[in-house]
Amino acid sequence: SSGFDVEVTAPGALGREAMKAVSRAAYCRLSELISSGSCQLIRSLAEWVQSTELHDLAASFYQPPRGAPPKGLVRAFVRFHRVQSLMKRSYMRLWAEDLGVAALLATGQPGMLLAIGPEAPLKAFLDRAMKCCHWGPTPCRIVSSSSVMAEEVERPLAGLPLTQPGLQEVADAFPRAVRQGEAYNGRDCIDFHILAQELQHVGHIEAANDLRILAKSAFAHQDGRVEESQDGSGWVGYAQAEVKLAPGGQAAELKL
Repeated sequence: SSGFDVEVTAPGALGREAMKAVSRAAYCRLSELISSGSCQLIRSLAEWVQSTELHDLAASFYQPPRGAPPKGLVRAFVRFHRVQSLMKRSYMRLWAEDLGVAALLATGQPGMLLAIGPEAPLKAFLDRAMKCCHWGPTPCRIVSSSSVMAEEVERPLAGLPLTQPGLQEVADAFPRAVRQGEAYNGRDCIDFHILAQELQHVGHIEAANDLRILAKSAFAHQDGRVEESQDGSGWVGYAQAEVKLAPGGQAAELKL
């Protein structure tokens, strides 16, 4: 034992799990410095932290198992209290492309992430999106997940949202669903009922059906205001158990 303990914190930037992962990496780096006989441990470690892209480092801890056979596609909806940060949106876009996941992001309050991908890469993508970024005191969580059948990826035309790896935003793909400046705080919010209609129109019928249900619960809001618990913990739905990621369905890959 080196007799040292290392904790890297980045409040407002890294999520709690990400900070733990980065701290473990920093401890390993410190051990290397000690083994090399460095006499400027603190300075060298500080320089390492400053030169390291911490979100990328944290994301590297969430990878699909190597050599794991594909298990079919899965669809998942994630609810966020709010999504605004351009940095977080950029990271999610990079991670979707990196892992071969198709994603649709609705910014505003509440925020929504709809993602489709092979089971293991999708899990890694959701772990990165939910754990590597800081989402404040109000948690984000999976609120729906389903196996994807073959006809679901064959129906929409190639090139449409959710048919190929990468992330698109609702504001770009389905602008009719965006209520600009109509949230109570002057920000944009999403009409999730209209978004469900738009998804159905382009062939994502199953996702649209799921969203119609969620629009009355997880994504229900009045001008951005949601039903909150009396204990101050946020949205009432957080009192329920988090939904588990569904197993892969019949569909093997996205339409490229």
